[in-house]
Amino acid sequence: MFAPKFAPLVGSAAVLVLGAGAAGAQFTTSGANCAGESGTPASISADGFPTVGGSGYTVTVTGAPSTPVLLGVALNPIPAFPLDGVGLPGCFLHTVPVVTLSGSTDVAGELVINAPAPVMAGMTTVAQGYVADFGPSTLGATTELLTYTTLPPSAFSGGEVIVTEFMRDTVTIGDGDGEWIEIYNTTGAPIDIEGWYLADDDFDQHQIDVGGAGLTIAAGGYLTLGIGADPLVSGLTPDYVYSGVFLSNSSAGDEILLLDPVGFEVDRLEYSSPAWPLLGGASASLDPASLDGTLNDDPLNWCLNSSDVYETVAGVNTGTPGVVNPTCTIVPSGEIGDIIITEVMQNPSALGDADGEYFEVYNTTGAAIDMMGWTVSDLGSDSFVVGSSVIVPAGGYATFSNGAAPGFASDYVYGTAMALANGDDELVLTDTLSQKQDEIFWDNGATFPDPNGSSMNFSAGVTQDAATNNDGTNWCAASTAGAGYTSGDNGSPGTANEVCP
Repeated sequence: MFAPKFAPLVGSAAVLVLGAGAAGAQFTTSGANCAGESGTPASISADGFPTVGGSGYTVTVTGAPSTPVLLGVALNPIPAFPLDGVGLPGCFLHTVPVVTLSGSTDVAGELVINAPAPVMAGMTTVAQGYVADFGPSTLGATTELLTYTTLPPSAFSGGEVIVTEFMRDTVTIGDGDGEWIEIYNTTGAPIDIEGWYLADDDFDQHQIDVGGAGLTIAAGGYLTLGIGADPLVSGLTPDYVYSGVFLSNSSAGDEILLLDPVGFEVDRLEYSSPAWPLLGGASASLDPASLDGTLNDDPLNWCLNSSDVYETVAGVNTGTPGVVNPTCTIVPSGEIGDIIITEVMQNPSALGDADGEYFEVYNTTGAAIDMMGWTVSDLGSDSFVVGSSVIVPAGGYATFSNGAAPGFASDYVYGTAMALANGDDELVLTDTLSQKQDEIFWDNGATFPDPNGSSMNFSAGVTQDAATNNDGTNWCAASTAGAGYTSGDNGSPGTANEVCP
């Protein structure tokens, strides 16, 4: 997804903070600030990119909590004028405002103001904050002078350069040595990305700087941006080494942003578990049929890259940095829901995981369905094809287990082909026509239950369909053992489920 980056950010966390000397906005401060009656010095700072016709920026004025503030904006500063004679000792007037904006500081003493949109590239603008920190001996406080130069509009519309692969979790070495990001030029002309920013929605940021030599990505070509500079450790020699940007391994995920030198968002990825194919030691890889700034937003166009093309000093991590990605086996979007998943024993207690894991499916239709030839998979490397007839009666159940004697008569034993993780994991049912019948993503207790010694039980008290079973709040831990289940754990494989409280 791509859009001007900073216009809607007022009141939210700033992404980029550009200080004096930074390429781009080049905000600078000069002159003196002063304290009001409370003794709190006032200050001024700016976040973002003042770009004509594109990105916005914000100005933050700090001072005493809960005090009125006036922000004065003008085209040119005036010589510093002392304000001692008007009750602001030690304060100076730096500008006569042409535009004024006002508000009050919050309990932290900050006021964030959406600055006026620039109207002309190359125009220098100044601003100063006046804080009404009144008292017997002073009328308030003033900030130093803020100066910036308006940037020209972006040369891009979005999607010209996109993220096509990323390694977020290098299990054989530290992430600080082995993370990398692959980008692709979707256009028919080379693009120099020196001066661009790699960032996220929080505070990670890095500006690409090769000393003015340029970093060109060829038309229809790839570049690899790596956090590790030593190929003997990371297993690859990146085209550019960055710092200060880290790809989160948490289930909440992270963002990868590509911003041009004036702050325009050329591409954005927002990945999270379990929707995205994420696994330690393997890169997430965009299908080569989806090389587009909109298509790469969809996790269904991504897969785990199992191609072993580079090695780290401590072992193998898989991926294809800097070259064409392998074709993904894309599961069709949408869930048909003729057969749905209704119970999962991912963490048995009376038996070990290798003997006691199972899952149950339910036929929502009025006719029996044979699952022979169906594929059961997760979003990682686990999968199996049902190799014999498993008939699920109309309105009835069938069970699949990894062990031959899990405490009930399983309809199909899949052995070691599938492991049901105790934290985050997925189950996807795909029929013989490559249609996705159902999928669920459990999430280490965030919304789905996270029991030990009990199955995850899809409530019999809600609608039994493929949409309702996506919601973890419709599941609960089984509280009793069902008929014919003798392992010693709680569950009801092959029979009707409990109604969740």
